[in-house]
This record gives sequence, structure tokens and C-alpha cells, in this order.
Amino acid sequence: MPDGSALPTTGAETRGDAPVSDLQQWPCPTCGHDTDFEQPECIDGHTEDGGACPEWACTDCGTALVSGDVHRPVAVTWHRAA
Repeated sequence: MPDGSALPTTGAETRGDAPVSDLQQWPCPTCGHDTDFEQPECIDGHTEDGGACPEWACTDCGTALVSGDVHRPVAVTWHRAA
């Protein structure tokens, strides 16, 4: 699973009309081999605070991966007063 620590294999470029910030090589679960993943321009607002967009897409098949920390919900037991 990508963690954002891999070094880019190429610099910034474009794919079609959409700018691509980086390409990184990771194992693709759909393709079954290592392939390039691109990070298209973020349209979800992840980069508005200066952070990196966690979304990456396989250049061969389009499978999407999300990198970075995963925040899991914590189960909380609520008690009602009688």
C-alpha cells in the first residue's frame, strides 16, 4: 500500500489536458505487477491547506489507491441516565 514515501520516478507532466504532479511506481492489485501511478490535479480540496493529495491512479488500468494515514472510527459505548 502506498505510504507517500516513495520517490517520484518522473517530474511534473501532463496526461491529456490534466496536469499530473508525479508518477510513482507501486504494485497494482488489479494489474498484478509494479506499474506507474499518477497523481492528477486534486479536485477534492486536499491540497488547499498545503498538504499532499492522497489519491493516486494506475496509469495502466485506472485502479485508484489512497496513500497516507487511515483514520479508523473508534467504537464508543453510550450510556443513558435512567
